[in-house]
Amino acid sequence: MIIISFQSEGFVEDLVLKNTINSKLKYREEVEEFARERQGELSSLDRQILDALRAGLGLLPEEAAAIQQEVLQPYQERKKKLQQYKQALVQAFRREYPLGEDTRNGLQRLQEVLGLEEEDTAKIEAKIVQKRNDSAWTTNLVLVLIAISLVILAGIGSWAAVRLLFKDRYNQPSPQPSVSKSLEQALPNK
Repeated sequence: MIIISFQSEGFVEDLVLKNTINSKLKYREEVEEFARERQGELSSLDRQILDALRAGLGLLPEEAAAIQQEVLQPYQERKKKLQQYKQALVQAFRREYPLGEDTRNGLQRLQEVLGLEEEDTAKIEAKIVQKRNDSAWTTNLVLVLIAISLVILAGIGSWAAVRLLFKDRYNQPSPQPSVSKSLEQALPNK
């Protein structure tokens, strides 16, 4: 083991400061990589990995939390803006479908003000339209099933009514030829 001793305390403080800065930069790079890969959402496993890295780099939990907050903040702000746009679009669809030109222009302006890309808003709109179409399809299927059920019930009700009208005919036993009459008919006459 080699021990190096310096007489100048300022030099040691500079080394500690540089080591802390390098540790923070390394930690920040890892957080940024996770954030890019996961669109700003860290899983519990990601957080465990980062916590182990933090401990290995000698960072305090507060320092690591501050770095995470700083890195994830733009992702959280973007997520909020996407949610704002989605809410505006859902409300617009509730008022009118398909959307009119004025509404489209208003949504376009909102997109610009929020600083969202066309690709992002197109994805949101596609999901909402798909959900709306799925809902309409489900509603139509339910209506068809109700109609079929009503037809079946009407058929059962009609059959029951016919049975009631002709119950006397159905409740009389059918005539059975007696065995002696059958034998007499089967034997030749003398």
